[in-house]
Amino acid sequence: MEKSPTNASILQAFKALSNPARVQMLEFLLEKREANCNDFVQYIGMAQSTVSEHLFEMKKCELFHRNEKGKQSIYTINELQLLELKIFIEKWIHLSEQVHKQGKIKKRKSSKNLKDFNYKFEKKKKNKEQ
Repeated sequence: MEKSPTNASILQAFKALSNPARVQMLEFLLEKREANCNDFVQYIGMAQSTVSEHLFEMKKCELFHRNEKGKQSIYTINELQLLELKIFIEKWIHLSEQVHKQGKIKKRKSSKNLKDFNYKFEKKKKNKEQ
């Protein structure tokens, strides 16, 4: 599969969501619809600097939008990016269902030249001193 710009942002989103704190932040924002950094600090119970780093990552992977409201940054969900994730996952589920219907995955033949790439251990020389 080629890495299109869309696939790259989807992969970044999955990477961001591999952190449990960021998953909590996403769930919180889905429930609240909008929040500032302090809201996340109170909800998660982490230091403000740590929460700010997580918010930066969520914005970088386009899961969150940041809007300025006076001196505060207000975060909202990027629903378009969530839709892209949903479509991506649905494609994989569909592919999995197709493989399941067909019964099994075809085995690929291994190359005859593969043995050339195997690591060869040096034989230990026995110590002949007695």
